[in-house]
Amino acid sequence: AQLMPIIAWWTTYKQTADMYDVLIANTYPKKLDYSEFSANLYTISYDAAMQVAAVRANGGGRSAIFMPPMYDNLPRYIPYTHYTLNEQLYVMFAPIVQGVMGVHGWRLQRCSAAFRKFVIYPAMKEVSRLSEFFLGEWHNELVSSDHDDATVEYLQKFKERERLVEGLEDAENKKALALVPDVSHCLRRHADGRYLLLIVNNRREPLPEVRFKLWLEKLPRKMTCNINHSRTVWFSKDGEFKTALKPFEVQAYVFNAR
Repeated sequence: AQLMPIIAWWTTYKQTADMYDVLIANTYPKKLDYSEFSANLYTISYDAAMQVAAVRANGGGRSAIFMPPMYDNLPRYIPYTHYTLNEQLYVMFAPIVQGVMGVHGWRLQRCSAAFRKFVIYPAMKEVSRLSEFFLGEWHNELVSSDHDDATVEYLQKFKERERLVEGLEDAENKKALALVPDVSHCLRRHADGRYLLLIVNNRREPLPEVRFKLWLEKLPRKMTCNINHSRTVWFSKDGEFKTALKPFEVQAYVFNAR
C-alpha cells in the first residue's frame, strides 16, 4: 500500500487522496494558555471529517488514519503546550467518531516519562479496549440526538490555514465544508452482537442535557460509561436516554440489543 505521512492541512486532502491507499492526516490545536480546554480542539473533528470525505469521494477501497498529537516536550520555538488527559481523550476519539479507521500518535519521542505514564498511556488504553468495535459493523443510522447540528459559530466556520510558526499568517474563516455538530456520535456492532455507542462533545462549553434516541429493540434498562464509570444513563420505553456532557467530553457505552 502507498501511504503518505503526513498530509498537513485539510485544504489538500481532496487533491491528494487518490494518490494513496491510506491517507494520513494530522492537526495540532494550539493552546491559548495552560488552562484546560483553551485550545480549539474541535478543529480535530473538522480535519478528520474533511479527510474521511476526501477518501470516500476517491473510492477504490481507500482508508484514512488520523495522527493526533502525543507530546509534552517540544522545542521552545514551537508554540504548543501539552494536553491534559481529558483533552487527550478527545483528540484520540473524535477522529474515530468522524469515520477514520485508525489513530497513530505523533510523537512519543517528544514525551516525558511522566506524560506518557499519566496521560498518553491511559488514553491509549481506553482506545485499545474498544478497538474491536471500531472494526465492526457501522449503524450510525440507528442513533440520533437533539444536538446533531452545529449551533455555535466556531463550529460553522473554520480557518483555511492557521498560523503555526513564524512567517505563516492566519487565513480567513470560511464556511465549514463538512459537518461538525455540537455532539458527534457513532454506533458500531461487534461480531459477538454487542454495540458500542461513542459520543464526543465538540463544544468547549458544558451541555447540561443531551437527548439521544436509538432505533433498536431489547435495549437494556441502563448503561454505564466505559470511560467514566460513575456515569450511568437510563433508557425510556421509546429507546431514549439523556446525559450531560462536560467540555470536549468523551463517553462510550457498550450494551446488548437487537
